[in-house]
Amino acid sequence: MKNKILHFFILLIFLTTTCVTVAFGAYGDSTGSKTFEDFDGKTIAVSTGSTFDTAAYESIKSPEIMYFNTIADQLEAITTGKADAMIIDEIMYYFMKKNGELENCEMIMGSPGFMKYAFFFSKDEGGAAIKAEIDDFIQEIRTDGRLDKILKHWINGEEYDLDIPYPDELTGENGTYTVATSSAYPPFNYMEDGEIVGYEADIIRLYAKEKGYKLEYYDMTYDATLVGVASGKYDIGASSSVITEERLKSMNYSDVVYAASYCLVYADDSALATANMSDANGLKKGFYRTFIEDSRWKLFADGVGSTVLITVLSLIFGTIIGFLVYLACRRGNKIANIITKSAIWLIQGLPMVVLIMILFYIVFGNTDFAGIWVAVVGFTITFAASVFQMIEGGVKTVDTGQSEAAYTVGYSELQTFFKIILPQAAQHFIVSFRTEAVFHLKATAIVGYIAVRDITKVSDVVRSITYEPFFSLIATAVIYIILGALLSASIKGIQVKIDPLKRKREAYLKGVKR
Repeated sequence: MKNKILHFFILLIFLTTTCVTVAFGAYGDSTGSKTFEDFDGKTIAVSTGSTFDTAAYESIKSPEIMYFNTIADQLEAITTGKADAMIIDEIMYYFMKKNGELENCEMIMGSPGFMKYAFFFSKDEGGAAIKAEIDDFIQEIRTDGRLDKILKHWINGEEYDLDIPYPDELTGENGTYTVATSSAYPPFNYMEDGEIVGYEADIIRLYAKEKGYKLEYYDMTYDATLVGVASGKYDIGASSSVITEERLKSMNYSDVVYAASYCLVYADDSALATANMSDANGLKKGFYRTFIEDSRWKLFADGVGSTVLITVLSLIFGTIIGFLVYLACRRGNKIANIITKSAIWLIQGLPMVVLIMILFYIVFGNTDFAGIWVAVVGFTITFAASVFQMIEGGVKTVDTGQSEAAYTVGYSELQTFFKIILPQAAQHFIVSFRTEAVFHLKATAIVGYIAVRDITKVSDVVRSITYEPFFSLIATAVIYIILGALLSASIKGIQVKIDPLKRKREAYLKGVKR
């Protein structure tokens, strides 16, 4: 039965994606060989938090910068005409070129050695100690030639005889280090068979093997890795980070592991991502690479699990907390009301992404509290604030005569509230409750900022591997639509159950003195 459901779901995604991609088609502008001057005043795609925008301003007059979270999104922007060019570094360019991702794209090389990559650490004593040990290790493998072997393996595909362990193969007799990384930047760090691999990943895993450490990887957006390491949340930053004077003020960097030039990459009129998706073979290839190759459908399944877990727990706990707080405030307790209204004002005044980042990096910054549980906490308190206001508004819609009539027939104050007032109020706020619940489901798409691999984060990861956005994005949309419909239907079922008009007379009079 489970296999039939899975096959039906995959077929649904395939058919939906096919219809959308055929409908959109392809477009673009014809380009030939160009220079940096040809892009003066043009739109340039760069990675958020990177130094690629600095490179753009160095080489181009008055560029209009567009920021993206992944290289895959940058490539999609230039091959669909949303941006005129993108800036990456030469190691990324040659890796993508070797794998056929930049077919019919052209490149202009920028300043040699402009990008100096290294691992990064917090500026406290612990970070300084790790930096010193890793610096010694980098010098060791540079001298004995292992660093060069790793580099040639990831750039040129040359085989090497190094025994690089997977994270679960590390012994950890000398402790565990947490590693902040971003799997959206191959070949430095990217996802393969569910594991982080790449140039920097090889170096740090070889280091951990020889020094007796275990590694715990946390995959997030690039800019989040910088914040996480600088705050001390993680021990090591390994996310293709470039050393800058500004970053050195808040973080320590290791010795340079690679120095690269930056590249301006632009598409000619045949380098259109959608063109590859406009025929049956292109659709099959895209579907295969997105879901079947390396069993990437399992990543989506895991992402669904994370999204559902965060949503369900936050709705349950948020409803309970919001209801209990309302009970504490409903009789006019001034202190309880002041504290509650102030908390709601503060919670609802913050963007959700800011709230969960404050919780993750500051409130729980020095703890081992996992990102998924921080997300549950953040969405719980936000939903609790909404539930409080919904109940408060719903109760006000019930005529005071209802209470007076209930007291007349022998109801106590609590019985009146739970048997007469609340059921009627619920019919007024349940629609808002359902809408807010579905909104919270969709809002969980931001949890990738705190290293949670939800549906949206999985979509980013898969796009960064395949450079084919259509299937992963439309699959993500289909999944959210299905989950939202299921959640809405479930709450609607509860609405019918609690409808006072459907309750029997005996249920109203139970417990009433007659």
